[in-house]
Amino acid sequence: MNDRLLPLLALLALTVLVFAQVGTFSFVDYDDPVYVSENPALADGLTPAVVHYSLTTPEANLWHPLSWLSHALDVSLFGQENAGPHHLHNLVLHLVCVVLVYSLSLAITRRWKLPNARGIALLAAALFAVHPLHVESVAWVSERKGLLSAAFSLGCLLAHFRRGFTWRVICAVLLALALLAKPSAVVVGPLLVALDAFVLRRAGFKDGIADVTGLIKAQLFDKWLLILLSVAAAMIAIQMQSGSSHGHFAAPLEARLTTLPARFGYYAFRTIWPDNLNFSYPVPRGFAFQVLLIGGAALLIGGGFLALKFWRSRPWIGFAWAWAVICFLPVSGLTPVGVSFTTDRYTYLMLCGPFLAIACMILPWRSTLSSPLLQRLVRVGLLLLVGLLAALAHLQTRVWANSYTLFEHSIVAQPYETTGLVNLGTLLDRDGRPEEAKSYYEKVIELKPSDYISHHNLGKIYGQAGDRTAAETSYRAALEVYPNYPPSLLNLALLRMQNHQSDPAALPEAIALLKRACGPQSRIDRPLFLNSLVDAQMLSRDIPAAISTLKEALAQPTNNPALRAELERKQAKLQKVGAWQ
Repeated sequence: MNDRLLPLLALLALTVLVFAQVGTFSFVDYDDPVYVSENPALADGLTPAVVHYSLTTPEANLWHPLSWLSHALDVSLFGQENAGPHHLHNLVLHLVCVVLVYSLSLAITRRWKLPNARGIALLAAALFAVHPLHVESVAWVSERKGLLSAAFSLGCLLAHFRRGFTWRVICAVLLALALLAKPSAVVVGPLLVALDAFVLRRAGFKDGIADVTGLIKAQLFDKWLLILLSVAAAMIAIQMQSGSSHGHFAAPLEARLTTLPARFGYYAFRTIWPDNLNFSYPVPRGFAFQVLLIGGAALLIGGGFLALKFWRSRPWIGFAWAWAVICFLPVSGLTPVGVSFTTDRYTYLMLCGPFLAIACMILPWRSTLSSPLLQRLVRVGLLLLVGLLAALAHLQTRVWANSYTLFEHSIVAQPYETTGLVNLGTLLDRDGRPEEAKSYYEKVIELKPSDYISHHNLGKIYGQAGDRTAAETSYRAALEVYPNYPPSLLNLALLRMQNHQSDPAALPEAIALLKRACGPQSRIDRPLFLNSLVDAQMLSRDIPAAISTLKEALAQPTNNPALRAELERKQAKLQKVGAWQ
């Protein structure tokens, strides 16, 4: 065996040692039911129907057909309930990404003609492989999309080092696959520009950036196909997210711009101090927010200044800054992508550039030390650092063992973050412990009165207990926060339909609520809401309206066989009495 491969193989073995435990983990009640474990569309595995589903479904408000097909393949091979192999598939993809990060770092370092290029690449790959911030990407089955996209993105960046028509086609194909796995791969185009600027010195960057017009023309000519692919993917992603709640709760653009430096600073802080990690983070409060704001602004502005100052002499500084900023901007909050202030999984690609820069600064500096003892001490220190990160990552991975460990850790690690409390309450309610669940929802509302999901879930608990008045109050509280929240609209409408004999206003209100529930935000569950609207219209004896609604419901695609059968029974009943036209 080639001795040069032994350190990389040792790193891969360490990575397996850290993450192999995921093979014993369960699915978690955080997107996994939607993506895999309870998705009826994937129940039969990889079939032509799933291919159509992957290309057309707005499920999860993202367009990532390759990720759906990857999950469907796992279901074909391992079943829908056995989570272990699904987790191990993630681990294999992470190992592939570690090798690609090593290869890309080695190619870049050789272009910079730095000594000990293999050592630099190995250190960069080691930091990437076992940093605790990357645990979420590996240990969470639903983040398959991020791993797939990262693997193809890194492959595209490597292919860009080669010239010629064939390699251009390979680069475009890899980018297309990355975009099909997750739309966030739109960052690859700008990353290729960063490679041209700081590493390859081509496509307009060979003689500096004095001729801006010529630079833009050269880049457009070099990357026109990649730009078209990225624009198409971005447009589809925007369309898919148009009905989500993210836009409804997004802060004004001015406020999002204000928090942008603080988010960047928070990612930097978590990279240096990966403690109390969580799947969701609240906005930092008071003095902490001010420190992050100032620190993030200093990194953004100061990093840009250093990038220009050392563009030729120390290009890894500018490359790391450009890489981090490019990967950060799509998840910076400028466009609404979720409720968490920052998210660990977004660092998966983001930290590759900074890790390479750290390695480029430390290892050449180590070789300049005159004392062999000092050189050995630095080497030992780096090994201890990687070992410490691996130990922390191993402990953080345990958090994802099952839903209870994940959510119970969340409320300890981030006590002011309500998402863990909500999810733990949902889990307890599902497991037949409604009173315990109720206490968690009430705590969430105490911390965050605008949490419409907790109001809604309280309504469900009251409804199951037979307290219709309290249930109705909770659903109305949810709708005050989010007026078009489909589940609350549906449940409140069903309650009002039950009161239609004693309250003349109940049935018209129920019909109005259900019509709102059938709006654009209900793309996935639209047939369910239309089915209830048919019932309400039948109760009101508006047969023509009920027939029209039923026809619309029958024309809608659904992955729920029971719902489809119920719609067809209603059609048959109307045909039997001669009302169907």
